[in-house]
Amino acid sequence: MIVYPKEDVHLDRHVPEEIVLSCELSRPNGKVTWLKDGQKLQERENIKLKTEGPYRRLKILHSRVEDSGEYVCDTADDSKFFYLSIK
Repeated sequence: MIVYPKEDVHLDRHVPEEIVLSCELSRPNGKVTWLKDGQKLQERENIKLKTEGPYRRLKILHSRVEDSGEYVCDTADDSKFFYLSIK
């Protein structure tokens, strides 16, 4: 279960900021899948996926306009949405 954030998140950011999306789970060993616009995200040069105790973080190192969209922190029984707008 995701204990934070409690509500979906709307973010407005600017190029080329570093952006961190974060979920806190009720269990430190919980599994999370990150999605962008319905597609599973894999770690790559500009996107890093981190696990630190109960926290799951998606880090966009140098944001671009194309990084705008709907991100989801998804667990087996819960999910939180992050709506990201980059200008």
